[in-house]
Amino acid sequence: MIALTSEDLPFLNAFYGEEGGALLFEGAKIRGISPSSWISAVKRHYKELSVYLGKSPEEIHQIFHESFGQEAPGNVLRRGAKPRPERIIRAIWRRYESDAYLTRRHLIHFYGLSMGLLFSRTIQQVRERFRTDSKIRLLDAGCGNGEWMRRARTSLGNRCRIVGIDIGRSILKFSRWVDRKRGVISGDALRSDAEKLPFRGEMFDAICCFEVMEHLLSPRSALREFHRTLKPGGVLMLSWSSGDNLMSGHVSAAGPEEVRKALRNARFSVQRLEEVPEAQTTYLEATKPLPKGKI
Repeated sequence: MIALTSEDLPFLNAFYGEEGGALLFEGAKIRGISPSSWISAVKRHYKELSVYLGKSPEEIHQIFHESFGQEAPGNVLRRGAKPRPERIIRAIWRRYESDAYLTRRHLIHFYGLSMGLLFSRTIQQVRERFRTDSKIRLLDAGCGNGEWMRRARTSLGNRCRIVGIDIGRSILKFSRWVDRKRGVISGDALRSDAEKLPFRGEMFDAICCFEVMEHLLSPRSALREFHRTLKPGGVLMLSWSSGDNLMSGHVSAAGPEEVRKALRNARFSVQRLEEVPEAQTTYLEATKPLPKGKI
């Protein structure tokens, strides 16, 4: 049994639903995640939002839960008309600057444990793949609140230069605030679209992209950009949701075999593909092949 304080369970059950906190704690135990560090991280993120937005924890709690119905305004899908993906995306882009979106992005990966596991796994993959002391460049495409960048910086130290991009101005501003608050320099965060990256070719040793592809009108364009900006032999690590939910902006959801095909068509060599059913997502690691004749 995991020792829980009387303070922790009410907090988690209020946050995740009746008995949800206990269930997630058990999930953390099974997957080898320290429950104490997990609950500390949840509370820290909660407090940061409370301070940044100037709202009570109860108000943050309400904003978070209400955000699940706010991705696409009602008039986008009214009168039973067939939804147009580009209209949904434009509507969601407008939401990117709201407190609801910011709150959801800062808390969502605690709603399930899968995202935290992907963060740890990808950082470990970078550490093992680039064992030398040489400098490495990493791109976090869809960096959001910058959490992966902070973890990577803490784990990999100054031997890496980390760049993040996101389409939302507010979330990038918040990410920089969190850096200052925690006294961390996570990396450079730029506003950019993943389908048209503002970087020269063959710039990055590794690119990660979590839960972004399903939100793009042209994931093929993003994959081309990842291939263009990745060095030969570099690794792409991404998760791609299979949840076909237009109200959440999933206009390009894809199952495991569709993901594999898309990566191969983009001239990547798929090294690992793993379905994560509880998160309705596929995790994949792929490399950009070296030129012929080079090892």
